[in-house]
Amino acid sequence: MGLLRRKEILFFLRVVVGAAFVYGAYVKILAPQKFAMSVRSYQVLPIALSNFFAIAVAWSELIAGACLILGVFTRQAAASLAILLTVFIAAMIVVLAKGLVIDCGCFGPEGSLTVGWLAILRNLVLLSITLWVMRADDGSVSIRRLLPARR
Repeated sequence: MGLLRRKEILFFLRVVVGAAFVYGAYVKILAPQKFAMSVRSYQVLPIALSNFFAIAVAWSELIAGACLILGVFTRQAAASLAILLTVFIAAMIVVLAKGLVIDCGCFGPEGSLTVGWLAILRNLVLLSITLWVMRADDGSVSIRRLLPARR
């Protein structure tokens, strides 16, 4: 078994990525208005959709992050986060192309990077991890292993 397939490394990265998204979601859920304002600052969605998008993103991040940590539906959770990360990367590229200087809103108003190549690089790293989880996770390190088998 190759180094990149080792269950311990995969589990560790799965938990780190899951925890990052759970924390980010928690901050967004506590201050939905502030996160909706962050979404609006990207200038890629109509204002009427920004509140809905902010709520949907925050709860999606929370559920998918928790699933990664617990090892439940890990491939589906990783796929959901991969889609979100792709959207985030695309939105950041649009912001850079427009010449806007805004906070990414990733971890709430106080814990965010300014949209730039560093934020994009961070999201690309997270995206590569989620893609790896989608491909390599076999569910062997999960909470489901602790539950009694169904008949």
